[in-house]
Amino acid sequence: MKHRRGKGRPESVLKRQRLRAKRPVWTRPVFKGLVLGAAALILSALIYQGLGSRRKQDVAPPVLARADWQFSLKLRDDLPLSESAQTQIIATARSLIGGASLAELTKAGLAIQKLDAYADVRLVKVSGRMIAISVTPRHAALCIEADLWRYISTTGEVYGQVPDGQSNTCPGPILTGVFEHGRRFSTAGDLTMILNSEERALTKEAVELLAEGHAKGFSFAKLEVRRYRGFFAQLPPQGTEVALGRAPFAPKLDKLQGILDKLAKRKEQALRIELDYQGKAFIKLKKM
Repeated sequence: MKHRRGKGRPESVLKRQRLRAKRPVWTRPVFKGLVLGAAALILSALIYQGLGSRRKQDVAPPVLARADWQFSLKLRDDLPLSESAQTQIIATARSLIGGASLAELTKAGLAIQKLDAYADVRLVKVSGRMIAISVTPRHAALCIEADLWRYISTTGEVYGQVPDGQSNTCPGPILTGVFEHGRRFSTAGDLTMILNSEERALTKEAVELLAEGHAKGFSFAKLEVRRYRGFFAQLPPQGTEVALGRAPFAPKLDKLQGILDKLAKRKEQALRIELDYQGKAFIKLKKM
C-alpha cells in the first residue's frame, strides 16, 4: 500500500536533536586543577617565608650589655697620658655605649674629647666585643691670659682652662697682651678658642720663642706682647726686661747671649735690653 505524499512522514533526525549548552570555563576540570595548583604554590611560599623570617630571628645576635664591651686605648703620636686619664676615658665610653651604633660611638667620642679638650678622639667597633679608642691629646707649652687663664698647646692652639689658684701648674710663663680688652671668645668644634689670623700668629710665635729660648739655655719669668713692638720677656733672676720683637728669634737670642756675657765680665747688670730694632741693640744698665 502506498503512502500518501505529505502525510504521516516521520520527522527528520536533525530536528529531534537539541543543542547542548556550553559549560563555563571555570567549571571545567582542567581549570580547577590549575587553580588548585596555584593556590598550593602560594601557600607553600607563605609558609617558607614565615619559617625563614622566624629562623632569622632565632639566629640574630643578642645586643651586648654595657659591661660586656672590651676597649683598647691607643694614643696617637705616642704622647703620654696619665693612668687616671686613661681610666676616665674608658669609663666614659662604657657609660654611653650600648649597641655600639654609629650615633653612640660619635656621642661617646665627643664626650671623651670634652674631658680634657683632646685634639681628636675616634671610636671604632673592630669586632663583636671590642671597641678601639684612638686619642690625640694636647700638651701645653705655656699659659695665656684670655677671658680666663687658658693653655697654649705645642702647636699654638688656645684651649682648656687653668684651675683657679693653680697658675703654678702652667708649664711656662703666662703670656699677656695678645687679646684686646673686652674681646668676646667662642669655641670651635675641636674645643679650641677661635682666633683671628694675628692672634694665631702670636700664639705660634710664643711657642717658637719658648722652644728656641729653652734650646739656648734661657727661661722666661714673664712674656708679654706689646702693640707695634712684639714680644717682651723677663729674665730671671735679675728681672732684666728684653725686647725681642717678632719672629725669627734665633739671631736675637744669640745676640742677647753675647750681651749678657760681656756684662757679666764687667760685673754689670742690665735693666733693659732692646733687640727689636734691625741690627741694633739698646742697653739700659742697673745702678749698682
